[in-house]
Amino acid sequence: MTWEDQHARTDIMHTVLRRAAVDPAGPDLFAGIPELERLFGGEEGLLRAVLDAQYRRRHYPSKAMAR
Repeated sequence: MTWEDQHARTDIMHTVLRRAAVDPAGPDLFAGIPELERLFGGEEGLLRAVLDAQYRRRHYPSKAMAR
């Protein structure tokens, strides 16, 4: 994965989290994100990445912040 891909993944995560903050059950939560499939393998992959990031921040705060 390139740095460009990593930044795109982060942008996608932030977009979905922003949308979820407004309406977590919104039908357009994942709409209009063209790179979602390529970078995460779909919606489930994105959700797993978000959960992984939350887990790491909670259980390994110093290591998570170094990433």
